[in-house]
Amino acid sequence: MENERRLPDLRLPVRVLWGTDDAWLPLEVGARLHRLVPGAQWREADGAGQLLQVDAPVALSHELTTWLAAQTA
Repeated sequence: MENERRLPDLRLPVRVLWGTDDAWLPLEVGARLHRLVPGAQWREADGAGQLLQVDAPVALSHELTTWLAAQTA
């Protein structure tokens, strides 16, 4: 990926949420991208595919809510 080389330069809070059943971009791809971002948090959405908002809306909502709350604390 062209933008991958820029990920180590990010200096902002990042939480990566990846579907464990993503058939398009497997979990290993997400884990690799996560490792490239300094200080990034990693979460997995069990049973979700590419479309987290469809496959795991409750998990996505929870992750967004808790992550945003932590950023404003």
